[in-house]
Amino acid sequence: MKNILNKLSEHKLISDWGYIISYILMTCILSIIIATRRELSQSSNHGGFIPLVFPVFIFLCTLVMYLLSRLFMKKWSWTIAFVGCIWMLVFAIDWLITGT
Repeated sequence: MKNILNKLSEHKLISDWGYIISYILMTCILSIIIATRRELSQSSNHGGFIPLVFPVFIFLCTLVMYLLSRLFMKKWSWTIAFVGCIWMLVFAIDWLITGT
């Protein structure tokens, strides 16, 4: 298992910061698209504000944590980007399904 993770860490798509940042950005855009597909009632009083702001907030947190982690653990910093992207998608899908 450790050998597989070491080989995965050395792969160009995972080790290059440009690919990772574009992956985080594309996931943020996809999360916003998914989250805004839900139709909200007029009495909800937030009018679609939450699905537009929360994925961007997660994007900024993920980006800052990823860039800081590159200073300390360059080989494994991609895991933080992966977790942040999963978090964005989970929020968007949960918002689409439940609306909360």
